[in-house]
Amino acid sequence: MSKKIIVNKFGGGILKKELIPFIEKRIQEQIDGGYLPVIVVSALPGVTDSLLKKASGKSLQIKDKIISMGEKESAQIMTKYLCDLGIQAQVINIEEIIVTDDNFGNANIIYKLSEKNVQEKLTSLEKIPVIPGFIGKTKNGLTTTLGRGGTDTTACFIGAAIKAKKIILWKDVGGVFSADPKIIKNAKTIPFINYQEAEEAGKIIHDKAIQYVKIHNTSIEISSLVNLKNKTKIGEKVKQNKGAKIVSYKKDLVLFIVTDESKKENDMLYIVSEVFHKNKVDIILISNTRYSLQIVADNMTGMADKVFKEINEKVKNVEIYPVSMIYLIGNFNVYDVNNFNEMLIKMKADLEISAFLYKNCTRLEAVIKEDSQKDVALPTFEGQTISQPYTVAFMLELLQPKSGQKILDVGSGSGWVSAILAEMVGQKGKVYGIEKLKELVNFSRDNLKKYNNIEIILGDGAKGLSDKAPFDRIHVAAAAQSVPKALQDQLKIGGRMVIPTKNEDIRLIVKKSKTKYTERIYPGFVFVPLIEE
Repeated sequence: MSKKIIVNKFGGGILKKELIPFIEKRIQEQIDGGYLPVIVVSALPGVTDSLLKKASGKSLQIKDKIISMGEKESAQIMTKYLCDLGIQAQVINIEEIIVTDDNFGNANIIYKLSEKNVQEKLTSLEKIPVIPGFIGKTKNGLTTTLGRGGTDTTACFIGAAIKAKKIILWKDVGGVFSADPKIIKNAKTIPFINYQEAEEAGKIIHDKAIQYVKIHNTSIEISSLVNLKNKTKIGEKVKQNKGAKIVSYKKDLVLFIVTDESKKENDMLYIVSEVFHKNKVDIILISNTRYSLQIVADNMTGMADKVFKEINEKVKNVEIYPVSMIYLIGNFNVYDVNNFNEMLIKMKADLEISAFLYKNCTRLEAVIKEDSQKDVALPTFEGQTISQPYTVAFMLELLQPKSGQKILDVGSGSGWVSAILAEMVGQKGKVYGIEKLKELVNFSRDNLKKYNNIEIILGDGAKGLSDKAPFDRIHVAAAAQSVPKALQDQLKIGGRMVIPTKNEDIRLIVKKSKTKYTERIYPGFVFVPLIEE
């Protein structure tokens, strides 16, 4: 190929009259720089929703045929814009290039065949190709759509297949923010994130799109059309930031709560998973106890009701709720947890599930009912709960954990606070969790098995861990009758302990000397009791 390529994806919201001069400028800059711009476009705002209404009641196959018209229309509009500006462009029939399976509504690209088509049909063009995103065609010639984030998927696949210099996802405001700036006023643009962080954030770019660029380590930029300084680079080798990355929000999900004491855990999981697979509904998250499953699924194809009915026929009790998810991604601190909490509060969210995941980036995820009005504690085993996000953020702010410190987490429960602490102290630090309930010990160990700086121990939290003492910090997650002397003794001089008591308060204790302590009381908090022998 004679020219280097830059793949440009323009969302429908970019195709505004006032932004056309900026589109022209960016494309011309690439041409002047010796690049061939490849353009991929989404449907105009509101068009897909309008087409979906027209397709209501139709089969997924027919629905794909109808809603594909939105991207095709945008491609024609973009081509006319460019030609009117004196830039030679042509519409490409993407259905002659992208070959998919027959998973209508969420089709998967057949990689080798489609890659060959891309290389044959897009590498020898003289005019700028304008490509409708989101669309493919089966081997039998039936139109398909690629599902959520399908235009990003098209752009990333094409960019990877032709080994483009980079892929630019153009936005009106550009860049990836640390949180939704409409909710968090001080949200900042994040300069760099890696592939896994982008995948885990969910909202930034669909994981299918990421999978393609990872093959050839193709870099992605999310950039402002108006201000090139406002951008985020995504790649495996990009410069990494310290601290938190992203607070992200994903909606249009469904929570299934499945309960059946007559069935074994594995049997119930098999039965339920089979129904999801049969109906081609993607499972986002599974949380399970002995007799209960909590499953968060994507309702992109609108099959949730059908799944609900089929599961209800097979097990005793099924509940279904519309939910959203919020993710906190990266190596975060108290400030970032507060941002996460602020989003929950401002959205009047009811926390349903919380978990830490993954090796190369940490994710705190909250599943929230869309009609909830409370910030609440999360139930675990035997009447215990995970503290509500606001309370945890407040306690960690008092605790002030630092890199390299040794911390004791009393009443470590599901392990999510231990995971936060582990991120804060880093690899040079150590977190010891102690938990009285064997079920929670096993549960948390499984949750935290990828952390090498956390150790969860079965034992009496009120007695602490004398063989691991002294500790720089001690965090207690349940209300004690009084501050246990054993915990005070195990605190390092200069160390801090945060502990709730039966008086519905949180106490900050700082050890000044072997026998002297300072204490501050913060009233107005309710905790489950600390289980003591």
